[in-house]
Amino acid sequence: SFLTEDLVPTDKDGTCRMQVEITGGSVPIRIPFTLIPKEGIRVISADDLALASKGATVSSDGEFAKESPCAGKVIDGVIPGSEDFDNKRWHSSLESPHPHWVEIKLPKVETIGSVIIHFADPKGYPVKFEGFVKPANGDERVSVFKVEANINPRKYAVTIDPVKTDTFRLVIYSSASSAFPNAAQIGEIELRPPAAK
Repeated sequence: SFLTEDLVPTDKDGTCRMQVEITGGSVPIRIPFTLIPKEGIRVISADDLALASKGATVSSDGEFAKESPCAGKVIDGVIPGSEDFDNKRWHSSLESPHPHWVEIKLPKVETIGSVIIHFADPKGYPVKFEGFVKPANGDERVSVFKVEANINPRKYAVTIDPVKTDTFRLVIYSSASSAFPNAAQIGEIELRPPAAK
């Protein structure tokens, strides 16, 4: 017979470290092993503030008709793989040109210290984009980062000066796809508190 410990991710990338205990003989045998998730089944960090399951909501300037409604995919906790992204992403409308935007509203004011943006289609990732927040004590959006020439097709991560806000907006000015020049798409957006010191 055998027993396994609970299958709970122990690392931020979703890796699970486990032990199998084989019993029935005079001495139980424990065998350690590691399960590594395939791309697309990565686990969002538990400290991500921008999850629908925590009360976050999302809006956008438009959606691709064949995948609508899809804006909610950026806060569902699922990071699509590079070959498995259809219906697992926010995809802008193809009817209007850049810039496109997607905005996350948190259920209450939080302090954000970093942003991680997971892209979807590696052939259509954002190239020029900017992140804005609406500070808790103001009505105007403030830029917290701007990228002019991104070449990473999978994700963008940035540490920002800690800011209290309940609103984050990502504006995409251009994307890598030459076949669909009006398209913008995002797999997931994480908003995290400042790292503990």
